[in-house]
Amino acid sequence: METLRAGRSALDLTLSLRDHGLGWIELRPRRGATLPIPLEALRHLDALLEEVEARASEGVIRMLIVSSPAPFPTYTGYDLEELLALDQGEIVGWSSEAHGILRRLEQLSIPSIAAIQGEWLGGAAELGLACSYRVLSDTPGTHLGFPQTQVGTIPSWGGTVRLPRLVGLQSSLQLVLTGEPLAPTTAMSAGVVDRLISSAEFEAGVEEFALRRLEQGRLRTRGGRPIRRRLLDDTAPGRRLLATRAAHSYLVGTDDSDAGRAALRLMCETVALPLDGAFRREAETAGQLRLSPDAQGRLHSQRYTERARLRIPIGSSDLEAAAVLGASHSASEFAYLLTSAGTHVRMKESRKEVARTGVGRTHNRLQWDEQQGRISAAQAKRRAARVEGVTGYGGFGTLDVVVAVGDATQAGVEEVLGEVETHVGESCLLTFHDWTASPTRVQRSLSFPERVVGIAPSFPADRFTLMEIVPGTLTSPESVSTARRLARRLALTAVVVSDQTPTPGTRLLAAYIAEGARLVEEGAPVDRVDSACEEFGMALGPLKRSDAIGAGRSHHLLSQLAATLGPRFAPPKVLDGLAASGDTFYKYRSGRPAGANSAVPTARSADAARLEPQIRERILLLLINEATLILEEGSVTDPGDLEIISLLALGFPRARGGILFYTQAHGAAEVARKLHAEAARSGERYSPSGLLRDLAASGRGFFGSEGVAAAGHTPGPVLQ
Repeated sequence: METLRAGRSALDLTLSLRDHGLGWIELRPRRGATLPIPLEALRHLDALLEEVEARASEGVIRMLIVSSPAPFPTYTGYDLEELLALDQGEIVGWSSEAHGILRRLEQLSIPSIAAIQGEWLGGAAELGLACSYRVLSDTPGTHLGFPQTQVGTIPSWGGTVRLPRLVGLQSSLQLVLTGEPLAPTTAMSAGVVDRLISSAEFEAGVEEFALRRLEQGRLRTRGGRPIRRRLLDDTAPGRRLLATRAAHSYLVGTDDSDAGRAALRLMCETVALPLDGAFRREAETAGQLRLSPDAQGRLHSQRYTERARLRIPIGSSDLEAAAVLGASHSASEFAYLLTSAGTHVRMKESRKEVARTGVGRTHNRLQWDEQQGRISAAQAKRRAARVEGVTGYGGFGTLDVVVAVGDATQAGVEEVLGEVETHVGESCLLTFHDWTASPTRVQRSLSFPERVVGIAPSFPADRFTLMEIVPGTLTSPESVSTARRLARRLALTAVVVSDQTPTPGTRLLAAYIAEGARLVEEGAPVDRVDSACEEFGMALGPLKRSDAIGAGRSHHLLSQLAATLGPRFAPPKVLDGLAASGDTFYKYRSGRPAGANSAVPTARSADAARLEPQIRERILLLLINEATLILEEGSVTDPGDLEIISLLALGFPRARGGILFYTQAHGAAEVARKLHAEAARSGERYSPSGLLRDLAASGRGFFGSEGVAAAGHTPGPVLQ
């Protein structure tokens, strides 16, 4: 077998000449992890295609197979660092060059197969569309999809052109505008792929499919579409109807985006154009989106969340057994996360009935998922069987992870971990969740301090997918790496923060809840406080977040923070009352808000009408100030990490780019001016941070020029 290698980039590309006239081009991430596809990798593909053409003319290669080992590229497939560094004209050129390379693949004198295992998303899926055939591994980890509109761009390497011609306009609009990755059977039924092949014999199955195609010719055509589908896909009135339906179905409310609307318009207008004209329009549209603040905010958000995911090491399958020390609501939430990830969990409490209660809460959460259609009854049963309540340390020697929950026991986490460390193996990671406990302080009382790390996932974890990892001064790099793998196992994004309590995500969430409750206390309606924030794009309003956490826990959090960070975190009196009574800001029906709770005491003053238009601005100003204080104090040293925290822990809208991107887009001087004015009206908690005042005076920003150019502001240097 002869093997040729193209130039090296983030992806290694090799061409292997095998028996029966089959040529295999393999794309392999150099570091063994998921990586984006830079344009340079396509250029190397182009060089290999030149060799393929030469060998095909000699009769040496009769069929080309393009494949990659799992895992394959990141969410969009594109290299977002590369994309964000380009201006409008350069993006047009970037897209056009990719078109030329993939057209060469499409127009080879021999047929080609995309052999897909792992995740082929975005640019990788567009590479697959340029092949004559697509075959998928039937493993659950294999997905194909076009998520670009969700993060501020469009399929720019031919996806908006090839997909409608393959599966029809109606199906392609759904695939591109929802951005949902397709599992193997769904991709097959949608007509995107030609064959599913057993993962156990994938390579042999691909070769068998290739040889059969060489013997028998084309597999199928789209000629069998029903007449109704053809009328919708292939006529101008039908396409207008599809566009209207798609706009109502996929581009409403928070799902609306400039990229989605651009893709909808582009696909409907170009499906009947000659290919060259359609590709040209796609490149021009990709360039025009560079000027959209909405698109730039989404790309900025994705850039940093994707960067965080790339830091997480592969190999999380070794975290199979865990213990949660405690049976409180927080402990049950941890047990739910772990069992949902396939981990066997022991919930330990000193009394059997308390442990049983904690397990019951976990089971209730799984039943809720089943009732909402998130999991099947069989899945709920399997997950529930992975959780058991225990009172002793039997079997703890086989554990991979221990989680001590600070509000789960009267003892401190130091005492709990000090007792458990004598019962676990040498490689077991010792973690704890406590809003105000320092890992360095906890480590001082333990025999194996290098194994200890603080963790702070955001709850509810199905909506807020961040885990903050807090190493102590004695925590080993191996323990931090294991904590990152734990986050991966739980389908959470990890950010490592410094040992300052509370964590940045906890501080932002506490400020959000406190100011929301304070506005209610001053007379603002409960539902208007939340709707003002949600209309801005926040994932949940502050009062709904408080209800989700529980008034008692919210009050406890604010009380602890007020003791360490000052009176700006003091719990408002309205939260005092809810915590004492166990009540909530809303009444709930079937687990969903069913109107504000009329029993919540508010001022009902004449100032309520004046407060309503101030709700959003007051909350945003307070959050911005707290974010810059966090950066100033060094809890997070990389502004990008604080963006991730604001997006995934606080629920800041992706279309706004993150809390620092939003601040920079509006100008530090303008934000500082508004904070000064609000401080005069509402109190010292609004006094702008020293960092914000410095940025306002110097004109500097948090990010480089790609972070603000689209919003029309003068770029500043990167904050160091």
